[in-house]
Amino acid sequence: MRGHVLAAAMLVLCVESAHAQADDPDFAAWRDRFSQRAIAQGRTEHTLAALFEGVTPDADVLAIDRRTSSGYTPAIWDYLDAQVSEARITSGRTLLREAGPLLQPISAAYGVEPAIIVAVWGMESRYGAVDLRYDARRSLATLAYAGRPSRKAYFERQLGALAEMLESGHVRAGVVPASWDGGLGQAQFMPDSFLESAVDWDRDGLIDIWGNRGDVLASIAHYLQVHGYVAGAPTLIEARVDRRLSADVAESVRTTTQWESAGVHALEGPVNDASARLYRPAGAGGPAFLIYDNFAALKSYNGVQRYALAAAMLAHAIEGRPRALDWPRPADGLTREELMEFQGLLAANGYNAGNADGVMGERTWLAARAFAADVGVAPPNYPTKALLEALRARRTTP
Repeated sequence: MRGHVLAAAMLVLCVESAHAQADDPDFAAWRDRFSQRAIAQGRTEHTLAALFEGVTPDADVLAIDRRTSSGYTPAIWDYLDAQVSEARITSGRTLLREAGPLLQPISAAYGVEPAIIVAVWGMESRYGAVDLRYDARRSLATLAYAGRPSRKAYFERQLGALAEMLESGHVRAGVVPASWDGGLGQAQFMPDSFLESAVDWDRDGLIDIWGNRGDVLASIAHYLQVHGYVAGAPTLIEARVDRRLSADVAESVRTTTQWESAGVHALEGPVNDASARLYRPAGAGGPAFLIYDNFAALKSYNGVQRYALAAAMLAHAIEGRPRALDWPRPADGLTREELMEFQGLLAANGYNAGNADGVMGERTWLAARAFAADVGVAPPNYPTKALLEALRARRTTP
């Protein structure tokens, strides 16, 4: 019987996606293998037909995927400049006030402070302003089929979870608005996170993390709760390190009081005497932080330390808490205004540096290295004042 079901499913898929097979037979073969596995795991042929209807590989998604593996990692201060910008802080404060009546019961229900919920919302989608111009079905299928080999299995799992969402009625057939890698809605959940943590806050029978603010904020809070966040417990505290620490001490887990005895002093107080690790994202010459279990919950949202740092710092800034950070920025690095000029001059000379927004990102880094190579300069780790002067010397007239 199962053989007849699989055959029928493949027939439906072949009829509805004949153009995909004609354009890329390898993709069609992969799609059919994926469909067979999904049906064996309980999905229906109708679901698989809807999942792949009109779906072909997306060259734009593959180009972005290649860029993200280029080797570029922004300096921590550049990353924080972009993520914890004044514009994002100001918007976050406004929304914290506006959404207060909604945030308070959500915070009470899931045990996550309103500022943390708003900060994650800002990090993920600029408070809902991000343009979700991709189709999750197409993005996930593209990355599962032709993305980086180390990530294909992950995106196959996400595509399977999206099929489950379709079958359960969480999303309608057709285009599913997403970011380039399949992140869904304002919460930017991957499909498996949606199935695990998304919430129908207003109980209207639809979980809408694309347009329903209550569902968005409750889903973010529920996700953090599921991953161990506890309201009232510390997330991170900036600290002062007044002595050289051995590797054994620097890498240990200690209570706040024990860190004080070791020469690591919390710059806020009184503080919860919970267990913490020491985190120095710019090395011994930069700011130091004590990070607690709530920090790990924030990290789970994106998987990297600097994301959790930015989210916590954004939440603190939204709340108006003071900062005393002194990052070891390079003396020959560019100011924001100089970086904007640099990006504009790169564009004028035919190099794709992205928007002239004063934010150091991968496009700017790649364009700077390309320009340096063209003028016979060693590729820099970051745009320098000397490289800006070289670019000024080649200024073009519009």
